[in-house]
Amino acid sequence: MRVAARLPGGLEFLAPGVRPVRAAGGAPAGLKRLFASGTWPGPRLQVSCTPLSITGGHGDGISPSGVDLDPDRPRVELPDAIADGVDEVRRAVRRNVRAGADWIKVMATGGVYSMMDGPDAVQYSVEELTAIVEEARRADLRGVLAHAENAGGIKNALRAGISSIEHGDGLDDEAIDLMLERDVPLVPTLFISYEMLKPEYVAAGITPPWAVEKQTALLPAIRRWVGRAVERRVRFAMGTDGFKGSHLPTELALMVDHGLTPLDALRAATISAARLLRVDDEVGTLEVGKVADLALCGFDPFAEPARWSDPAAVVAVVQGGKVVVDRR
Repeated sequence: MRVAARLPGGLEFLAPGVRPVRAAGGAPAGLKRLFASGTWPGPRLQVSCTPLSITGGHGDGISPSGVDLDPDRPRVELPDAIADGVDEVRRAVRRNVRAGADWIKVMATGGVYSMMDGPDAVQYSVEELTAIVEEARRADLRGVLAHAENAGGIKNALRAGISSIEHGDGLDDEAIDLMLERDVPLVPTLFISYEMLKPEYVAAGITPPWAVEKQTALLPAIRRWVGRAVERRVRFAMGTDGFKGSHLPTELALMVDHGLTPLDALRAATISAARLLRVDDEVGTLEVGKVADLALCGFDPFAEPARWSDPAAVVAVVQGGKVVVDRR
């Protein structure tokens, strides 16, 4: 969710009724503090600062010619997190802790947008991932999330004690066994899988040619592995991996389209997501004594789940007992 750091305001998330938000890389702790102060409208934010990556891996923006493909990243608020080996990854976690991270994100595999690898590349070892998890626990962070796009990388992350799997491409039954055994949720980020291939993003170079090629190759398998996770009753949590906050509820419609029931999709966005973010004692369900965070929709989500794709379908949003968006 790198886009969070570039937003003009937190209303991008509040307008569709999304709060709290876990920014999975690219949002500094200062943005979280800005929203919390009330000076600027925005969701309750949890940040992971800079994702950890091996040299030449999915989070390394240096091209073979030495050009930095991510030159605008603020280097103080978002520390460098290219790290190899157990000692280096421990230091990288500590730099993120110093920067105010609530979570640590790790690139357990290659990915679509990176130039020098692909989704089939297994990157961090179990030993390195275990050290990352240990450091996050020692600092009493909320957890470690893993970008993981192949079965080998997913299983490495799960064996190391990861808190959630992002994307999950290539999920197999052995990985599902581990997820069920350890109650680790899957954040399938279906929205980004299709959004990145929109013609306007391709034409503008937001999705570069190498990413178009890789993502196009991945698309045919998405329904298969998501369907298998649904069939095996893997726990889902909602997340999109970026682009416009106003489109975030589209993930709910896509979850239903890929096999979840409307109720299970809503659970992924509420109860399950709150558990993952460790705020389920405050939000996630409507109960006496919890924070009054809720969204009012102008349709029946059980009868018309595709309506989540309409940004205007959420007619009012309440945050902390106050109406912050009202389209009535």
